[in-house]
Amino acid sequence: MSLLKLFRRDRRGNVAVIFGLAAIPVVAATGVAIDYGRTAMAHSHLADTLDAAVLAVGSKPTMTDAAATTLVNDWLSAKLTDDSTIKDWKIDSLTQKDGKVTVTASANVPTTLTNIIGVESMPISVLSEAIRSVNKLEVALVLDTTDSMSGTKITALKTAAKSLVSKITADAKADVKIAVVPYGSTVNVGLANRSQPWVSVPADYSSTSTPTCTTQTTKKVCDNTTTTYSCTKYKDGVPYTATCSTTASTNCRTVTLDPPVTSCSTATTTNYKWNGCVGSPKYPDNVKDDNPARVYPGFVFSTTSGDYKRCPTQFTPLTSTVSTVNAAIDAMTTKDIDQTFLPAGLAWGFNVISAATPITDAAAYDTTGRNLNPTKAIVLMTDGLNTSKVDSAGKHVASNNSDGSPNSTQGNTYTAELCANIKAKNIELYTVAYALPDTVTGAATAKAMLQACATSANNYFDAQDATALLAAFGQIAEDMNNLRLTR
Repeated sequence: MSLLKLFRRDRRGNVAVIFGLAAIPVVAATGVAIDYGRTAMAHSHLADTLDAAVLAVGSKPTMTDAAATTLVNDWLSAKLTDDSTIKDWKIDSLTQKDGKVTVTASANVPTTLTNIIGVESMPISVLSEAIRSVNKLEVALVLDTTDSMSGTKITALKTAAKSLVSKITADAKADVKIAVVPYGSTVNVGLANRSQPWVSVPADYSSTSTPTCTTQTTKKVCDNTTTTYSCTKYKDGVPYTATCSTTASTNCRTVTLDPPVTSCSTATTTNYKWNGCVGSPKYPDNVKDDNPARVYPGFVFSTTSGDYKRCPTQFTPLTSTVSTVNAAIDAMTTKDIDQTFLPAGLAWGFNVISAATPITDAAAYDTTGRNLNPTKAIVLMTDGLNTSKVDSAGKHVASNNSDGSPNSTQGNTYTAELCANIKAKNIELYTVAYALPDTVTGAATAKAMLQACATSANNYFDAQDATALLAAFGQIAEDMNNLRLTR
């Protein structure tokens, strides 16, 4: 048989050729599907990376276009270098106008199976647009002004707080309102609010003593011996070494006074007044903001007593006037009180940025749940532990163990509940522990509570000195000035 006839009779190769030709469009279609999925993922990665880069640009109050382009370029380079699906990326345009930053970028995605039909890459492009600074921002600065903050510490706090105010109000177009809430064991809501339905205060009164005379014919005389010794005392829950003393009386005897001694008292008037500070409503109203009928109890004290004098500086409600905010910060004074009650400060920080009663200056919460209209934030700063508690009358009293050390259980529990309720309203929460040594008993628990209280781990700051405090408030201000992406 001739070779030609043999070739014509063997059809096995024909089937292979036909199958091969038919497989090309099948493989190509599969390749297009696979490469389309890879391209979509690459587009998403490029978009996310560009968004983050634009946020980095916006964290600065101002930048030249050249500097902004360099920053975006460096950011993309750091994030995309190891991504084999994104090649030849570049920044196509960058503009900054009227507080808006707009950047477009493009890249190529190398194909796999689609190469069969001659398509070696697929182009992608993305646009990221953001508004510089926060359009609307409401901030409550809740600041510890107990006695342990005296001296250089309160000075450092004022510097740090005013620095934050300056940074978040630097953009004249930004709608920023700030409240200042100094606190110790209580918060001062102001005497002018006495007639408000959300305050219940007894009437002020005066008590005048009746003059009396007594005649003493004998008196007790002892030999007294005073002994001094080193002891431990507490300020804001932090122990310190002090000098204590005891007096022992021996050889006591009664002696006759000859002649007898007559002493007479004079009439004295003691004034009892409300100092502007309030206690807490009943639980759970003390940790929430959703009961407009809740009432804060006030108490009258002798105007010469420690309870009267320890009331902090009056809080300042939300205002957009920077000079008013700075004046409120400058007016803060420390009080001779070693009791701290974080729930008091935090509750009123919650109140001043809530539109609900008792303080109604704030805007309503954003119904989208994204804290955008407006953005609300609380900064809680303390240098001590919870050393107060709420008694049955709503008064804030010392909470100590038998050895004088602080019992923070109730205060920590209420703090944690307030933090949870505040975050549930999508309020950004920052916490700062200031100069609280790790060696102090209870410090680790207090710091863990503050860290859990913050919206995220990045919102908690452990500032051990004035420099770190200034840096912490600076970082908080920068975070508040971050951009909100519009696309």
